[in-house]
Amino acid sequence: MQKVNKIIAGALLLIAPAFSFQNFPISDNLLKNEISFGFHSGELPGINSDILRPKYFLEFKIAKKYKNYEFYSNLKGYYGDAIIGDGNGGRRNISKEFLELDFKGHILRIFKENKNFRFSAGIFGEIFHPLKNFEPFITKIKDPYGAGEDKIPTDKKYTIGLGVQWNGVYDKFSSTLSIIYYPYGTKVAANLAPFAPLMSFNMYNKIYFFGTFNNPKFNLFLNSEFYFQKKYDGASVFSVHDGLAGTKREFDVELGIEFFIKRRIHIYFTSYGKNNLNRGWSRTYPHAYKDGFYTGLGYLF
Repeated sequence: MQKVNKIIAGALLLIAPAFSFQNFPISDNLLKNEISFGFHSGELPGINSDILRPKYFLEFKIAKKYKNYEFYSNLKGYYGDAIIGDGNGGRRNISKEFLELDFKGHILRIFKENKNFRFSAGIFGEIFHPLKNFEPFITKIKDPYGAGEDKIPTDKKYTIGLGVQWNGVYDKFSSTLSIIYYPYGTKVAANLAPFAPLMSFNMYNKIYFFGTFNNPKFNLFLNSEFYFQKKYDGASVFSVHDGLAGTKREFDVELGIEFFIKRRIHIYFTSYGKNNLNRGWSRTYPHAYKDGFYTGLGYLF
């Protein structure tokens, strides 16, 4: 597996220079710093395999460009309720606690850019930090979902990925596609079971009903993230659903609207769904999901 990781990582770094062209400024409007806070309703899977029920959140986004490099970081904290384990195989509810701090970021080398398009490649990463040492709502699964799956390490609270990203922008539409390969790390699925991600396909789209990309007024956005789990015992990465040996793992969707009160101040409403694929609690009917919505007030700077 280590040899495979090195081969794929090397291939990504070799592919990127082939797209190298002169730099340009789509980034001037694409990269924004933001601070936002708001209200949250619904459930999220916590990194300790707990059910988080946030009530409030606070989020910081920093995006900078230096020469041909883009630096992006997103820090989001949750406060509210949770369902956790009691240490004896049972469950208990807690309320009014600082729950979790999640960090997401990337460093990208920009290889091609003009007013409507950008191509870049680099390193992606996430860190999940529980603000309380809660007991897991579920314990380690004694009977793994597939032969050999218990050999995949899932005790990390971070992910490290190598990937490529395309950005396309027109007056009334903008889209970002990222393809990321993960040599290391752990995520927690909607059914609270940790897994080692193999790769993800992430797409973020906006339609500007009023205003434009350069001067937004009111827009609709649709985001999706599709994760594959690391293969085991010879299961191919893109195999069809073959019982519990497939690698399709999670499909997350966000749908929302955004309204700009002023040039730098906006209100947004987002509904989300985190959908478990191929690894539910039942071997016959795999299923699990976490969904909800949140609304916030953001300031761009």
